[in-house]
Amino acid sequence: EAEVTGQGWSLIIESIQPGLLPVTIDLREDNSTRLTTADLKQAIQRNLSSGDLTVRYMDFQDVSIRTTPLGGKQVPIIGNIEVDPAPGFVIIDSLYLSPDSVTVNAANDVLDEIESWQTVPLQILDLQARREGNIDLVAPGGGVTLSQRSTLYSVRAEPFIQRTVTVPVTVVNAPEGQRYQISPRSVELVVSVPKSYFDRLDVRDFRVEADVANLRDGNFSPSIALQVAERPRQAVNVYLADKVATYYAIR
Repeated sequence: EAEVTGQGWSLIIESIQPGLLPVTIDLREDNSTRLTTADLKQAIQRNLSSGDLTVRYMDFQDVSIRTTPLGGKQVPIIGNIEVDPAPGFVIIDSLYLSPDSVTVNAANDVLDEIESWQTVPLQILDLQARREGNIDLVAPGGGVTLSQRSTLYSVRAEPFIQRTVTVPVTVVNAPEGQRYQISPRSVELVVSVPKSYFDRLDVRDFRVEADVANLRDGNFSPSIALQVAERPRQAVNVYLADKVATYYAIR
């Protein structure tokens, strides 16, 4: 607050000016300066409506003003988004953001501590189709600016269905030179996949292994637990109809 004195008419004109009186302090010539009461009075007086007005009293004490070099840094945007598909549905397009990065402008020492930038929280429940829209980024604090305030998110779900495929059993780690038989030689897999991938499912996308190394010496059992070693990433889940195979060494 400042006390301004002068001619009555000049004071009337000044008093009807709307809002606060803007005063700009130019620091472009120096990165460290001291703003004194006299300097501020002079800056205020230049912005008054009349040269007949004078600043007599001001509630202000000298302050030091320091600046630091401003830098820019591009960091990834982290989506704070929780997506729950509806029962019987699966997310087929992973949640993606566009753009997926943002440029942060701030003092260099502040930028050193910023590795990513989050969106505001969002919860998407019972997803059954594509959902997309704009989501705001977390508002930056003082001295930090972002190249954009929001980003576009997109995610899609579709129903999944089951299909049965027959896959040969592959024996691994059998003793070198040993003849053997495995039973069963192939097993059925019950696979849940998104509807759009159903016709593209191929038996060559799967590999079921019987690992002979799992047989224990001294307590020999011909039973070997089967495991699905390879599966397409589109498979929601894979169920082995037969979980055990019998390994016969031929002597």
